[in-house]
Order: sequence, then C-alpha cells, then structure tokens
Amino acid sequence: MISIVILGLGFIMVATLFPVAWTRARALSEHTTQRSTTTAAQTTMTALLRAAGGTPESLSPMLCGDLIIKTKTNPPEIIGLSDTRVHALNMENIQLPTPGGATTTWQFVPADQDQPQNPFRLERTCAAEDSDYWLQYQDDAVVERSFGTPRVSFAQRVHPPLPARQNVAADGTFTPGSDAVWDKLALDRGYAWAVLHRLRKPVGPSTAFAVDAAGNVSEVQLVNRADCPPLSTATAEEQAAALRTLQAAQAYNETRALDMYYVTLRRPQATHRYAVQDPEHAPDPLLLSDPPVAPQALGAEFDCLLPVPWRVQVYFPGEPDDVTDPDKETGIPSEIWINTTECRTSPVLVSMFERGAYFIDEINGTLFQVTRLVPSPDGQEAVATLDREVVPRSLFLTGYPPCEQPEMLQDEERIRTVWVFPPPVDAGHTATDLTFVGPQPVVGIEVGTLNLLP
Repeated sequence: MISIVILGLGFIMVATLFPVAWTRARALSEHTTQRSTTTAAQTTMTALLRAAGGTPESLSPMLCGDLIIKTKTNPPEIIGLSDTRVHALNMENIQLPTPGGATTTWQFVPADQDQPQNPFRLERTCAAEDSDYWLQYQDDAVVERSFGTPRVSFAQRVHPPLPARQNVAADGTFTPGSDAVWDKLALDRGYAWAVLHRLRKPVGPSTAFAVDAAGNVSEVQLVNRADCPPLSTATAEEQAAALRTLQAAQAYNETRALDMYYVTLRRPQATHRYAVQDPEHAPDPLLLSDPPVAPQALGAEFDCLLPVPWRVQVYFPGEPDDVTDPDKETGIPSEIWINTTECRTSPVLVSMFERGAYFIDEINGTLFQVTRLVPSPDGQEAVATLDREVVPRSLFLTGYPPCEQPEMLQDEERIRTVWVFPPPVDAGHTATDLTFVGPQPVVGIEVGTLNLLP
C-alpha cells in the first residue's frame, strides 16, 4: 500500500507537468507568431506609407491626425490641422451580411470607402458630408473619398498572407465556393493584424483663421485639435493667406514621426464573428464636459470576419486629491473602474476588459494590459488592475480645452477614451445586447516608430 501511494504521488506530479508544458508551449507559439506577424505588418506599412508620403499631387501624407495639405493649389493650402490622438487605420475586412454568415454572398469592406465597418468613421467630429476636411482633391474637382489611406487588403492582413481572391464582383461581393481554395485558406487563417497610429508631435500651425458671413477674419487658437474648421482663403485678408502659405510650405517639408501600434489578432475558430461599433454612439475624447457615451453595435448584418477596434470610456480614479506632486510614484499597479457611477455607460464593457485584454489611451497613446478583473456581484460593473502605475501627470490633457489648469488633474480628465478590441459575439446580437462567445482577440501589441517622409 505504501508503494502504491508513492507511485500515485509520482504519477500526480508527472501529470501536473503536462498542462504547464502545454500552456508554455502555446505561449511560445503565440509569441513567435506575434513576432512574424508584426514584422509583416511593419514591412507592409513602411512600403505603403513612404509611397503615400511622396506623392505631391495628392493630399499628403494620407494619415488620420496628420496635417492635410491641398497641394493642387498654388500656393498650397492647409485644410486640416494635425492632432496627436491615437487613430485606427483603415483596413479591409469581410462583412457577413446575415447572422451566422448563411447567405450566399459575402462582401469585402474596402479600406478607402465610407462604410459603417470603417473605423475611420469614428474619427468624424463634423457632420457635414461635403466638408473639405474629409474630401480629397484632384485638380479642381472633389473626389468623395476619405483621406484615411493607405489601403491594406484583407489578403495582406491575415497571417500568413493570401493571394488575391478570384471571382469578386465590382461592388466587392463574392459567393463563397466560387474560389474554394481561397475560402478554405481564409477560414483556416488563425491570425491577422491591425494597426493604430499616433503623430508624436503636432506639425504645422496651431492657429486657424475663421471667416464669418460678413468676411471678417478672426484668429481661433487650436492646439492639437482634430475637429478644427477648414482654413478658408476665399475672403481672408492677404496677411492671413500669406501666413498660411508659409506654414503650409514649412510643414509640407517636415518629416513626421509616428508611433505605430502593431496589433496581432487571433481567430480561434473560423465561425467567429466580430461586432462593429455604431459610430453614432462613440465618444469624442475632446468633449470632456459631456456625459459618458454608452457604446452600441451595428446590427448583426454588419458583423465582420476579423476583429475591429471600438472606442469606449473608462474611469481612472488615481489619487483623488494628490495634485501637489503629479509625478508621485508608489510602485503599486493602478486600477480603473468600468461602468461605475462616475462613468456609467454600458455593462457590456465589463466583458471587453477581461484579464489579459489590451487597450490604448486615445489621448496620450499609453498602452495598458489588464492583469486582474474583479466584477461586481451582479456583473454590471468591475474594477480592473493594470500592468503599470498611472501617475496624475500622465492623465493631464495639456492644451486640450476645457482643461484651463494643466498643473491640476481635473475630474473630467479621469474619464478616458480608449481603443479596445472586443471578443467575438453571438450571431443573434442586437445593438445593445452583446453576448461574447470567445476569448480576447489580441495576442499582443508592439509599438514602433515610423518616420513618414514628406
């Protein structure tokens, strides 16, 4: 009996090694995949962005948040100021038109068209569809296309990449089975990538000139704002026009440094589908005085094959009264509150920030990971422990109204707008009732620097 007990203990000890070894092997495999996926994304983005930045005939350099210059005019004209927020890059996806993807046609979502699946729609802060800020010029004509390029095809985004699909209609629709080899390869791809980006420092002018109906010119201070009005030269004074021309020429020749967030995404099952956020229910990170916005999804007919980013809000409690030393460190990881009374949005957010989830602060670009999640007994709210400490100064929104006292942490600065990739959803979801049926899609996020050539 003693021998059997000793032998049993030995078997138990050996058996415990298998799950540990399996977990470590899977982590090593995902790490290797992340490195190769990130390398592929970096290579693709570098090639596309350098080409876009070196085309003087177009709006350059074709990235959200950067200075937008109309180069077809003589002299060149600035029509949009730069901002240093984090922006989601436009990328092609596949739309599944009905729950479960049971219809005979799927559809590519082009990266250069204003589709609901396009994350760039979440960047819009002006409602006018014909605003200069959102249109591209060719000669004297306006081409109705957003400037959120480069275009990255679905085949380039999956890992390993795929060849172009055959039998695709002009409107981007295709019938599964018409290219059976491609369909199988696409559904078998367990990994993909996405990119977010942030202009490291603003370029060009921080002052715009507004012209009223009577033709009077007045200065408007704009510091890193994305929702600025287009700079008009129609009735502006010669001095203002000359200043804009000089600033445009100087900014056009300045190299831009961008922080690129290369996101490696996993798709554990080929049947997983990902909900798209309704852009009408996405918060504006600069409208700090407004109440928090409850995120909602578009209908199930807009679900996509690859994960898409959402813009949501969380609350950083931090040190409530410690403004004497905004750089004070304790060495203790910070916590955030999700869907609390200070930032009541939607209980669905609790499931978006499970342990291991990554998210990015849209204003300052800080990357966080959730190491622990403690939901309330009813599951309506939660407290998430982060992988790092957040000091008060890192939450300052210096230069962004209405923060008139940059040396003090305002209450509205604690409500942060962040980018996060939600898990896959149930096929029968509604706009507000989302049921997540899989794990977090983000394997990891690597941050790199890319200098955009003018």
